[in-house]
Amino acid sequence: MKPNHLLLTLPNHQPISFRSEFVKKYGRTLGPRILRRIGLEKPESYREYGAGFFGAKSAKSRRYRGTQLFFHKLSPKMGLITSIMAGLLVFAVPSITLAQQNTAPPGVDLSNLDSKGKELFFRIAEEQFCPCGKNQSFKDSMFAPKDCEIATKLANFIAFQIADGVSRKDVVKALLKKIANINARFEFDLKQSPRLGPADAKIAVVVFSDFECPHCAKVSGPLTSAAKKNKDVALFYKFFPLSFHKFAQPAAAAALAAGRQGKFWEMHDALFDSQDSLSDEKIVALARKLKLDMTRFETDRKAQEVEKQIQADREEGNRIGLPGTPTIYVNGLMIDDVYDLEKTIQDARQL
Repeated sequence: MKPNHLLLTLPNHQPISFRSEFVKKYGRTLGPRILRRIGLEKPESYREYGAGFFGAKSAKSRRYRGTQLFFHKLSPKMGLITSIMAGLLVFAVPSITLAQQNTAPPGVDLSNLDSKGKELFFRIAEEQFCPCGKNQSFKDSMFAPKDCEIATKLANFIAFQIADGVSRKDVVKALLKKIANINARFEFDLKQSPRLGPADAKIAVVVFSDFECPHCAKVSGPLTSAAKKNKDVALFYKFFPLSFHKFAQPAAAAALAAGRQGKFWEMHDALFDSQDSLSDEKIVALARKLKLDMTRFETDRKAQEVEKQIQADREEGNRIGLPGTPTIYVNGLMIDDVYDLEKTIQDARQL
């Protein structure tokens, strides 16, 4: 859908949807009136219009033919004036879309895209609807971020995917999946998960993490700080060790073993602080530094129950389609960035 084009720049693949698109754009009363005025209210008019509009070879030609038909419907006797008016509107006055293609939306980085990449970026933005559910296109939301704050972040996600060489089809697929994850509310089994904060906290922050993941280390501080600062917030840690991180699984087992001696979060912090030098020897050294009972520690980190808990978290992440680590949820809703955490917590208090 291209709602920012001239009046008759409508979806170029579904002529039967003209009425619904006009109703969406102009309302239930005005939309049908416009259609009746230009003679496109009846199905046979769709075919008449489509013969000229959809037979055009380019977008600009379609806009010209569409605008020409618009004036012709208003006054069939205008003749040559019809064509002149259509040409002036379409070719002399640039569309908003073309003008905006030379301007990056606020907060969106398009510096890594060439001209073809930018063209693809705006094409996708025009075709997709507002991720916040508003009656406008994704592109409109990008240029009006106050109407939909998440549009800017998703726009950067699109730009990153295109710069990485991802195909148009796969970019759209990834975008829709990301939007679905953001809008979906998940329930987690938190009975055995390490918790920082009161058991009866109104707000549950759940993080799926990996002790060898650099981004996980960066968000660990803000997450624990939020739980300590807010009395109505509890932080729950879920284990999602990635297969290509050699010591992620041993580190997860060590953290759970330390938790059995009441020092999960101390080991959690120590493991992230030592992320660049993790090894079996380092993990043992950290346990000694925390003054753990080493005999019990060694037994617990190799226990079958510990392995099962880590595996259960991994399966839970796979079940919900976890996009990667770290992934953070506030009362079941995924947040896109840890810097949104405080605002999301405030919003959760209002519910």
